[in-house]
Amino acid sequence: MDDIALTILIVAYEPGERLLRTLESIVSQSRRPDILIQDGGSTDGSYERAAQYLRDAGYSVSSYIEGAPAPQVRSGGAGGTAILWQGRDDGIYDAMNRALAHAADAYPAAGGGRYILFLGCGDRLSDTHVAEAVAQAIVRDRSGEKEPGPAIYYGDVLEKLTGQRVSSDPRLNDYSLYRNVPCHQACVYDAGLLYAEPFDTRYRVRADYEQFLRLVRRAGARTVYTGLLIAEYEGGGFSETSEHLRLSEQEHRQIIHMYMSDRQIMRFDIYRALTLAPLRTRLARSPLTSGMYNRFKTIIYKYLRKG
Repeated sequence: MDDIALTILIVAYEPGERLLRTLESIVSQSRRPDILIQDGGSTDGSYERAAQYLRDAGYSVSSYIEGAPAPQVRSGGAGGTAILWQGRDDGIYDAMNRALAHAADAYPAAGGGRYILFLGCGDRLSDTHVAEAVAQAIVRDRSGEKEPGPAIYYGDVLEKLTGQRVSSDPRLNDYSLYRNVPCHQACVYDAGLLYAEPFDTRYRVRADYEQFLRLVRRAGARTVYTGLLIAEYEGGGFSETSEHLRLSEQEHRQIIHMYMSDRQIMRFDIYRALTLAPLRTRLARSPLTSGMYNRFKTIIYKYLRKG
């Protein structure tokens, strides 16, 4: 299992203490991931506090400010590596692409043992053994495949707004991909996939959805459900305002027409209407009903896994 390496990418801008909460859950791992932070030019001191916190935790820290004459390199830790970049970006997905570009330089994907997980500021890994459990799941899957190929390993998230575990579909078929894809914070990607296929920044809200479909439909990525609770998802962020929810629906329609036939979409639209999808979405998001809804969904998914 020594050839499995995990890098956690975090994009930040004026995150306050939320960045430190995320880092706390990473440095406490029994199997420490590498860390790369892409900061958009924060002035709240979070960038400096993060660098100091990671040094104190035993990480080997390298800090770079774009446009400076020379990078400020920090090294000497024995508990993992952390790279901090600070520079302006053109939005969250551009920042993620910058993080991927820096990660490609620092953590090459050669050999197929490097994997990437994105966390937002305020998100946390679910417990202290998640990184170890993910590595074990990858090893089990790869050892059972004659030609493993690139894969996306995914699990579940705990949604902090509702306090409920949100289970992912264990069998991602055409209809699953039409509806949505697993939460971004629950997906561990083969690094080579992301380096070769960055986010399409034309999409302001759904670039992660478009990228997932592209990786599966065009890049040939396998999807492997681990059954693990990967992260606590803070929620309530960029994509969940009323304005962005409307834009999300518009972008969803554009994207599915890129990867699915008109006939498929029409059939799925009808099925979605007949199964009261808008009502189910409201039930899932309400603190009053989300527990009942997610428990029912989990039972269904457990049945599918056994089938």
